[in-house]
Amino acid sequence: MKKRMVIPAMMMASVLALSACGSEDVEQESQVSEDMASSAAETASISSNEVEGAPVRADSSDTDFTEATIEETELYNADGITVTATDFNADGYYGPEIEVRIQNESDVTVDVIAQNVAVNGYMLDPGLLYVEAMPGDTIEEDISLYDIYLDARGIDTVATVALTIEVMDAETYEEIGTGDRITLTTSAAEGYTQPVDDSGDVILEQDGVRVVNQGLKEDGNWAGDLVLYIENDTDMFIGVSCTDVSINGQPEDENATLWADLYADTRIVTGMYLLDIEDLDIESIADVKEISFQLMILDQDKMEVIYTSDPITLNF
Repeated sequence: MKKRMVIPAMMMASVLALSACGSEDVEQESQVSEDMASSAAETASISSNEVEGAPVRADSSDTDFTEATIEETELYNADGITVTATDFNADGYYGPEIEVRIQNESDVTVDVIAQNVAVNGYMLDPGLLYVEAMPGDTIEEDISLYDIYLDARGIDTVATVALTIEVMDAETYEEIGTGDRITLTTSAAEGYTQPVDDSGDVILEQDGVRVVNQGLKEDGNWAGDLVLYIENDTDMFIGVSCTDVSINGQPEDENATLWADLYADTRIVTGMYLLDIEDLDIESIADVKEISFQLMILDQDKMEVIYTSDPITLNF
């Protein structure tokens, strides 16, 4: 049995959609998709301790997460594979955990993935569970709700956890099945209201989707982020991306990226990542004075763009 940390298949599909939406050349779209798809298999075989930048124990987190319990709940049951949420642990190694039992009574080695996890209505980052289960295995594992992600969203009490379980053939990476979206409610939920920081300047409000600029911040892994609060008050599973980016008046599509997946009635705090601004003779995030871009909203189920904003210009 191997536990893996990867870009989940749904996010990979989103990246493919983004590649297609940003191109006017059909042949180029096809080539980008093929290249991304071929790299998915390589990505999926990397163990968590081999991934540069994979979350590590956040000993600097001072948050004491509220103790709670959950009722045992079946998350997936098809084709001989059963995934059951068995318990909640507020003090796991990486942060709070949903403990799960994976039973593989099929004759195929499978990968079990937790997709599009949301805590208290906040979408979290990918890589929360990716486990290989061989035929006959019964595995006790956990879905880690990393404290670094929860801290960034102001979450100290896990009231609800919504997720979807996907099962893939571990050899071919073909999808075997995807379960219904399940919401787990913990014993801490009663009377609890999640605080929401949606402060900042609203830069887009369109058909139930709201995007708020919360300013620039430095990041140790790259130049910095344009921090965005995004809220999806629709009944759709959407993706939000950017295109036609310029920084201080210079085109910068290659080194500025944004992608966010949001299920219906969820929100996220994310960033437009500014990767390599030194190419623009900008030494630090403090030297960024203007960012211009357009936002695209995609229907993830139909894999099509449903809205492209007018150019948005932010000054700092």
